[in-house]
This record gives sequence, structure tokens and C-alpha cells, in this order.
Amino acid sequence: MDTALVGVALNDGTSAVKVLGTMPDVEIVGTERHPMPHVSYSKPNKAAFVTFSRHYGAGVDEYAEMQLSRAEPDTLFGVLQQGVIRSSLGIQLGMSKEEVQATLGPVMAVGSTAMETRYGAIV
Repeated sequence: MDTALVGVALNDGTSAVKVLGTMPDVEIVGTERHPMPHVSYSKPNKAAFVTFSRHYGAGVDEYAEMQLSRAEPDTLFGVLQQGVIRSSLGIQLGMSKEEVQATLGPVMAVGSTAMETRYGAIV
């Protein structure tokens, strides 16, 4: 399971403070484009961006969602100095589908949808 990005582990305030510093609640807000309270950072050259989202009711500096993207977010809190931004399993921007599948395993569906239950197959 991939549970961290740039050294920030899901729901782990200690790792978030070590990498990002602490963020007072008043500074972390949702926006129209990204409604959950969040903080975003860029690489120095703005070639990659990371966004850490906190769910309502979470502890200080505990982020439950993380996103790595080439799309510039609506707000930036700072610049990350890491050379390569990657997840705890080594996932990074620019990887091919085959490279990602070699790391995470094949794509598969889990569970069933109402359509599958009704007709016995995915349509």
C-alpha cells in the first residue's frame, strides 16, 4: 500500500511537520476549486505540485489525502526542495503505465456494481 508522498505519511502529523512544518488551522482552508482544507507546494521549477488535504475533524497537520500533479493548484504554501517528488513506493510523475503496474500490480476491479449484479457482467 502506498501511504506517503515526499515523506509525509497519511494521517501522521509528525511526518508532516518534519517535511512541511506545522500549519495552523486558520491557514488551511478549502477553496471553490478544492473544497477540502488543503496545502499545496511546488518544486522550485514548478514542474510538479503536491497537495495535502485534511479531512474535517482531523488532528493538526494530519493529512488524509495527497495528490501529485503537473497542474498548478489554486494556492501555494511553499516550495519543496526534494530533487524528485515520489511516493513511498517510488511512484513519480513521468512513469509509464507499465512502470506503475510493475510497482503496484495489475489494475483490477473489486466488488460489484448494481449493473453487474443485475445482468451478471460488466457492460
